[in-house]
Amino acid sequence: STAMRVLRAHGFSGGADPTGSILIGTMPLARAQSFFGVTITTADEAGAVVAYPASPPSVPPALASVATDVAGLGRTLPPASAPAPAAAASPRAPIACPGLAQAAARRPAVYGVDALRRAGATGQGVTLGVLEVAAVSQASLSAVRDCSGLHLAPVTTTRVGTTQPGDLIDDPTEPTLDVIAAAAMAPGLDGIRAYEFDQYTSIVFPLAAATGDALGGAGPEVVSSSIGVCEPDMTPGEMAIGEWLLASAAAGGVTTVASAGDTGSSACAPASTAQADQYPASSQFVTGVGGTAIDLTAPRPQRQVVWNAQGSAGGGSTASRIPRPWYQQRVSGPPNRIVPDVAVVAAPSDVPPVPLCTPGGCALGEIGGTSGSAPAVAGGAATVLQALRHRRGDDAVRLGLLNPTLYALASTPATARTLWDVTQGTNDLNGVGCCTATRGYDPASGWGSIDFAALAAAYVVNPLARPGTR
Repeated sequence: STAMRVLRAHGFSGGADPTGSILIGTMPLARAQSFFGVTITTADEAGAVVAYPASPPSVPPALASVATDVAGLGRTLPPASAPAPAAAASPRAPIACPGLAQAAARRPAVYGVDALRRAGATGQGVTLGVLEVAAVSQASLSAVRDCSGLHLAPVTTTRVGTTQPGDLIDDPTEPTLDVIAAAAMAPGLDGIRAYEFDQYTSIVFPLAAATGDALGGAGPEVVSSSIGVCEPDMTPGEMAIGEWLLASAAAGGVTTVASAGDTGSSACAPASTAQADQYPASSQFVTGVGGTAIDLTAPRPQRQVVWNAQGSAGGGSTASRIPRPWYQQRVSGPPNRIVPDVAVVAAPSDVPPVPLCTPGGCALGEIGGTSGSAPAVAGGAATVLQALRHRRGDDAVRLGLLNPTLYALASTPATARTLWDVTQGTNDLNGVGCCTATRGYDPASGWGSIDFAALAAAYVVNPLARPGTR
């Protein structure tokens, strides 16, 4: 194409994503600065040297006739000297994790997944993708298996773009939580693919990697992101490219869910406490997931309240820059995207400590937040997908974007079975006036929680909720 020829003439190395609409690759520093008319500067971010453009890049005149947006032009730079070798791992002694298996077993009962399991749906035949800025710790996952007896799907890793092992956060908490939360709902998953990326690079790159694999036929049918970006920090180009990728994924039948964040209605906190949303949860092509606290001994999640404790709360606000999607037209509020769509348990107090392992050994650590809520919903969706495939006798069935189905069901009597309303609590941590749970939809908990068995049944009987085939 014209764009590729022009870019290669300026030192670009890369190619097009599966949609053929986005070119992704690398360029030498000096040529990138000249071609895009920007200055690449560096800054120390928590000990890492990060390179990024001093001003948002724009489409160069040479590409003006064929391109509309530019994003990226940043990465973590390798250290000037080689890092000291990691300390040798100490022998991993057995570690107890009391209550973890019991807590994991309660969640499927609360969210209706146990009924799907009794029918044989455990997520088998489905691959789940997760976006990670921390390195997956296989030692932590092995310790969880050993101490709890939980079945965790095999986890493989894909490093995105130029990401190197040293660019990743050396903390196993987030990836371990993602895997446990997904496995608690869908222990039979064929596998979990972690897309590891440099936290200082644009989120469009891991989205492109996961979408590319999914549309290529060898990737995940369900994608979960516990990683989010404060919307006001994103350039228009990043937002446009992200929306194109996520729209392409949804059109290809991929189901994407994302954490709405743990700073309540102020997604940019602590830098700013104003109302803001976290992306990609605020994408119109993603199911944004907020957080609740719950009495997991209750038979159903009627006792849920919006999670708000110890300076953290489930994300959600009415301040997104993204226009209101078609499925939210009957929701009260401003004419833009409102988040979240649903909410499930996030309170760390609802999850017993789990073993987390570093090269120095393993110790019990606390996990929680909506970083566990999103993969829990993704795991629930995987069980629904397997159940529908079995019913149709067609392994090509895909769910795609859940939101049109959820919002359609919410306007019918079926919502009493499929969506469990959350009517108590607030996620307002900073006095910004948003958001408080009410009856029906609200930007503190969305429509509430999903009963996944009822959702699977709704896909069968409700013509507005029938899945497609890829």
